[in-house]
Amino acid sequence: MADVWPSVTFQLALPLGEFRQGTFPMIRQEQYEIWVQSSLNKWNMLGCFPDLDLASTIAKSRSARTRLVCVTFEYGKMISQESIAELGTPRNPNDRDIGSSGHRVI
Repeated sequence: MADVWPSVTFQLALPLGEFRQGTFPMIRQEQYEIWVQSSLNKWNMLGCFPDLDLASTIAKSRSARTRLVCVTFEYGKMISQESIAELGTPRNPNDRDIGSSGHRVI
């Protein structure tokens, strides 16, 4: 079974010249997460994908308010999180993300 995320193969030097082969996460990688609003202040992650086109297609097929987020990892640790788009309509008309939030309601 193939790895979902690319990885770099490395060899770990052990005492007396022994070597152990393993994998180490890529230095920098991105994943795209889909978050769905389940109540006024609660969001649940629907899934995460290595490809923006796939994540975007799935996010657009949802009827509830949905956010598409790009998450960047460096050495396996999250270093940034950016909201790419917000799809759907808010549950409450007073709950619109306009202006300073940076979300685009489609």
